[in-house]
Amino acid sequence: MKLLRAIPTEYVVLLTLLLLIMWITIIVLYIKNKILLKKYIAMYEKTLKKFNSKTNIKDEFQSIYDRLNQVENKCKNTESKINEVDIKIEKCIQKTAIKRYDAYESGNNELSFVVAMLDNKDDGVLLNNVFHRTGSNLYLKKVKKGETEGTVSNEERQVLNEAKNRKSFI
Repeated sequence: MKLLRAIPTEYVVLLTLLLLIMWITIIVLYIKNKILLKKYIAMYEKTLKKFNSKTNIKDEFQSIYDRLNQVENKCKNTESKINEVDIKIEKCIQKTAIKRYDAYESGNNELSFVVAMLDNKDDGVLLNNVFHRTGSNLYLKKVKKGETEGTVSNEERQVLNEAKNRKSFI
């Protein structure tokens, strides 16, 4: 008692107020936690109602896990098939160019033409169709890394350069 008498009254009042505020805070937090607990229990029960009483939650989750693994395996298979297609596409014709011209410069229609067809690595063919009065001749030249074997005409060189400068699909 002597100790309490030694503390000034204003400190006792202040201490009492602090204790009262602490108790009110504790009660408010307790009520708030009770409300949250009821909310979470309601959500849990709502989730459980989605499952039949005959359904085991563990089995349901295992089923979902199995389906997820199936989807993952299908994704891996699809990815590997896409990679295979990408490899095959590199060998397909991706760059083309064409030019019509008058082979004999006779002033007639431009009935002759040159076509270049190249893959991603500039490998492919040059087709040159030379039209003349009695018919036409088709010439085929192999292209390797953007270059042909043998001589090429100006038209063939132009078409080949145009095809090489085009962007490929990949």
